[in-house]
Amino acid sequence: MILHKDIEVKEVRMDMEGAEDVFKKVLIGVDDGSSNIFMRLFTIKSGGHTPRHTHPFPHIVKWMSGKGVITDGKGKENEVEVGMSAFIEGGEEHQFRNPFDEDCSFLCVIPNPEKLGK
Repeated sequence: MILHKDIEVKEVRMDMEGAEDVFKKVLIGVDDGSSNIFMRLFTIKSGGHTPRHTHPFPHIVKWMSGKGVITDGKGKENEVEVGMSAFIEGGEEHQFRNPFDEDCSFLCVIPNPEKLGK
């Protein structure tokens, strides 16, 4: 069993085209012995966003703090807040945005993309 405090996990700025003020912590991953599934914590600063993107694997999202907006594959903007969860199918275009005054964060659980051959 691996246990650690989330606050002690290294946070990295997402350095991808189209991302602004998005930070990620890999809470559980390969370094913890989990080769099949990863749990990540994303923080989006006020005014920040991920790029509108897609990937072949699904993910499960659990909103942890603040409010945000998830844009789905049809372009519909869905306001999200603490206590809400989402399932995003592999191949579905999506984006996470924070148009609000306070930072927001969410957990994101994905299968290991390398195991999927992607």
